[in-house]
Amino acid sequence: MLTRVRKFPKSKEKALGVQPKIEEPEAAGSNILATIPESGSQSSDDSFNQKPVLQLITHDTTPNSPFSYGWPIGLFSYEDDESPTSPVGPEDISPNIRALQYYPFREHIRKSYHGVSKMHVGSVALEPMHALPFEPSLRNAQLLHFFLQRLAPFMSSIDGNDPPPAFNEKWLPFMIQSPIAGYIAILTSSYFQATARQIEWNKSVDVMGARVKLITLINSYLTAHQSALNDEAISTVMSLAYNELVYADERSTLAHMNGLAEMIRTRGGLQSIEFRTLREMLTRTDYQIAFTFECDLFLDKTLNKPVPTLESYPIELDNPLIKSNIRFVESAEELNISIEAARVLDDMRFLTASVLHFQENGDSEVEIAKLMTTVHWIHEQLVSPATHDPNMANDFMYQTCRTAGIIYSTAILTRTPLSRACTAQLLHQLWMTMWRVPLAHWKKLPGLFLWVILVVNSYARNRPEARFLKGLMPPAVVTMNLLDWDATMATLDGFLAVQKWLAGMSRIFIVPSRHSPKPASPEGGLPEWAIKEVE
Repeated sequence: MLTRVRKFPKSKEKALGVQPKIEEPEAAGSNILATIPESGSQSSDDSFNQKPVLQLITHDTTPNSPFSYGWPIGLFSYEDDESPTSPVGPEDISPNIRALQYYPFREHIRKSYHGVSKMHVGSVALEPMHALPFEPSLRNAQLLHFFLQRLAPFMSSIDGNDPPPAFNEKWLPFMIQSPIAGYIAILTSSYFQATARQIEWNKSVDVMGARVKLITLINSYLTAHQSALNDEAISTVMSLAYNELVYADERSTLAHMNGLAEMIRTRGGLQSIEFRTLREMLTRTDYQIAFTFECDLFLDKTLNKPVPTLESYPIELDNPLIKSNIRFVESAEELNISIEAARVLDDMRFLTASVLHFQENGDSEVEIAKLMTTVHWIHEQLVSPATHDPNMANDFMYQTCRTAGIIYSTAILTRTPLSRACTAQLLHQLWMTMWRVPLAHWKKLPGLFLWVILVVNSYARNRPEARFLKGLMPPAVVTMNLLDWDATMATLDGFLAVQKWLAGMSRIFIVPSRHSPKPASPEGGLPEWAIKEVE
């Protein structure tokens, strides 16, 4: 049974002029007025009330304590000629976790950051910092304020408006009041502002200083709490992995995920995480990283999970990855999409259902041949100019679905990963249409929005567009999860199954780059809602 589309409040979208430039020290402040989303996932149910009991590490004023306000960054040093991303040991840092150490890469403890001076704190406006587990510096106050005002709203809302009340009331206090997880806010703002100024992350004093501090805090926690790994430490490493995925070195992402997997295994598995919101965030992060690298999940090792056929779910969650007998053409009016867009989506659902059938029941040469005949016909309908109605040129939802459909059908027709089926031209084509659809409208269709992002996510992962796509995936999942957890998981598991089938038996893991590309704007320009920096 279909449920009607929820009415979300409309938002105002501001278009600000773009004037990218490199500031001298980042501590000079920021005039960034808008932002793209950052990580997080939350639920609207009473699970927020199950706030975990934190084993908080108190500040120590002794000179040797890493929690001291006067503790200098980088007490350990290595040779100057060592690469910032050269690993101390093997890529898998699980043994380091077992040994209660968390030094996956040497850039976390480099002597070039030793003795970074702190700005004098004397402003009345900074007094609240003394009540939080942060070094009360002017720069930390600026970064924390920027995170709370600009970044945090996008952790749970596609357009940054009207985040779930429980997010502000439960999750943010849990995060900000933690002496470990709280520094994720500082690091996230540092990454974001460096990228906005087109400063490479490994040349940013703010970013490298926050990374050093955060890794040291994790090490200190592991040493002090040998008998238990609480939600606080696990959420910190999870958020660290996500930040690395969006902004920094991809190999660091995988190192942190291996460490996180070992921490959760030591804890007793995902089912041991009683704080439901954190457990859902871990699940979302696990799937996102698997989707980006086209690899297996790190945290959930359940093999060959069946994807159920859903008989009913909130109609706004509908997308081509859900196995369902519901047709888009029958709900087009409720979804506020054209019949032409609905037909494309119905074709894509048929392709998904066919792939899932083969994934679950094995490949039959005869059935595969029949499918490929149908896929070829669908693909030709999408790419042939003769089938296009000129009146649909300004139907940007249709154009977005059509382009995503071309990429999706190409991957299935050639049985190649989406990262290879997509092209720069198709990504540019989709980029130029998907942002003509307002975020407020995408927010009403989070399932469809997520499908569009997933189709190009793996191809774009090393391109300037990636941080926008990676940043918007979490709030899309959150928005879906607030409405129906089963439909959300059916979508994620459906895409994971399709992704595995596309690679076949010759799956080759895509070796991540050691360095991320230099910060740059996408060739198609920035969306109107995106970061804008002014004088």
